[in-house]
Amino acid sequence: MDAIKPVQQLTDDWRPFQQAARQVFVEIGTPGGSFNVDDTLTDPEFVEEFEK
Repeated sequence: MDAIKPVQQLTDDWRPFQQAARQVFVEIGTPGGSFNVDDTLTDPEFVEEFEK
């Protein structure tokens, strides 16, 4: 399975996603689980436009 990799094995293509994930917690703090998040989280533009 290649979906989960250690940070040390991420290629440069995936670094923006890592930073976006960090930014989410800068904005919402540590809520203690998704159940405690009241607001809808929005994706950065590059994530919204990402083509699989």
